[in-house]
Amino acid sequence: MKIVDDSYFKMFCNVSLFMKTKKSIWFGNTHIVSCVDQLNDTIGFLKSARVNLLTTPKGFTMEKTVLRKKLNDEVFTIKEAQRLYYRFNNMSEEMLLLTYPFSTLQRKTEDTFYVEACHISETAITLANQLASFGITPAMITDLKDDLKTFYELPPQKEKLATTNSNIVKLIPVKIKECRLMLKNVLDGLIIIYKTEQKDFVSGYKLVRRRVNKTGKHKYYTVLVKGKLSETETSIALSDVIVVAGAKKKTTITDIKGNFKIRIYTKDADLITFSHEGFHPLTINIPKKYIKNEVVVNASLVKISQIEDTEKKTA
Repeated sequence: MKIVDDSYFKMFCNVSLFMKTKKSIWFGNTHIVSCVDQLNDTIGFLKSARVNLLTTPKGFTMEKTVLRKKLNDEVFTIKEAQRLYYRFNNMSEEMLLLTYPFSTLQRKTEDTFYVEACHISETAITLANQLASFGITPAMITDLKDDLKTFYELPPQKEKLATTNSNIVKLIPVKIKECRLMLKNVLDGLIIIYKTEQKDFVSGYKLVRRRVNKTGKHKYYTVLVKGKLSETETSIALSDVIVVAGAKKKTTITDIKGNFKIRIYTKDADLITFSHEGFHPLTINIPKKYIKNEVVVNASLVKISQIEDTEKKTA
């Protein structure tokens, strides 16, 4: 699990360090100074959260997983020996307590497994002499007891991690948003103020922003604009209609059935223009209501001759 996005975290730390070194530039502006201090406090929280969450006792969890597998084998071996002893001595009631298969033993929850393993180890101690004929030595029983003690002393790490760090995990996205908002409201404003006087600050800050852009962490959301072009009078599909969409003027043409598809950035989705030789060009607004990041824009074009005829009749 990625607790804090590495590229953003490095960006916050680099900008914070850079701002400390250039604090004299805006020393007279109390608002900026307070924002710098707030940014440093937020970064301090993120650093402590990273240390706290990235150094969680994964080693203990792994140790307990390995020990659980070892205990499964030990318990199963001794259990089977006990079951055989009960069977040969016609002790059906005792044997029924141990008839669950190995797979069931593996699937038991941690607490239930521990209780079952303790019960098997205790009965194995009382039957130590009788179990010797089935290959169960006192050393095997002692090893099982020692492993059970170690297993019990290792805390259930998943539950501990969930209860201890749940609030910290919830706060991290909030703190990251705070950092990003401060960088946007304060630092972007500083670029405008000091772009001529403090070129080293501006270039340093832009370099940090560029590094984040190169990592691809900035997400540019897109919308698929699709639809069908037809002639107004006959409703016949129009092919080879030039479609220009969005502020970036992305272009495509309609196919033989009059259909088109074009993907543009959501922030640029303002207007879409259709033009075709012999037809009047049409410009309409792209609807802002998207369904699964898609929007349908159907339109019909009017022939230029039709417009001229209408004007003559009106005259």
